[in-house]
Amino acid sequence: MVLHGYGSHKEEVLGLGLALAKAGIKALVPDLPGHGKNLTPLTGESLPAFGRALKEEGFTWAVGHSLGGRLALCLDAHHFFLLSVPLKASFSGSRTQMLRVLRARWVREEKPLEGLSSALNSLPLHWPPEGMLLLAARDLATCREAAELARRRGWQVEVVKGTDHLNLPQAPATYALLETFIRERRERR
Repeated sequence: MVLHGYGSHKEEVLGLGLALAKAGIKALVPDLPGHGKNLTPLTGESLPAFGRALKEEGFTWAVGHSLGGRLALCLDAHHFFLLSVPLKASFSGSRTQMLRVLRARWVREEKPLEGLSSALNSLPLHWPPEGMLLLAARDLATCREAAELARRRGWQVEVVKGTDHLNLPQAPATYALLETFIRERRERR
């Protein structure tokens, strides 16, 4: 399972899905509610409902960026590889920075950022016993807070140099770390 972030679409994380498939891992790369071809508006009800439907698919690997990473934490996966997960719906910066980073104009929701806020607030933050979390070198403060929390919970946290919140899913280092993560998990079996 590979889940994209807010203001994104499945095509932006398709490479991560291909990396899983190349390793022989079943991968599904859907559009989140309110994104891409998913016409259901993003709300605090639609995202958890979408997550419940995904749980029924029975995926054991979860890869998620930003909002997709928070949703991935709600799945019953065994292996978690997450990127820039926000701790809460609190974003700082100028209006221009927020529009560039969050890309609300591409999301179907009642008011800009309202769906994001209600969706994040509707998702419980439960850290499974282990996983890997990548953080962009120039990431959002709420993602840095989540990374610190994950580290304290025993997760491996890696900062990817030369990246920001938006380009982390496409960074060559992200793919290298995903390949290493898959190999290490398989060696444990």
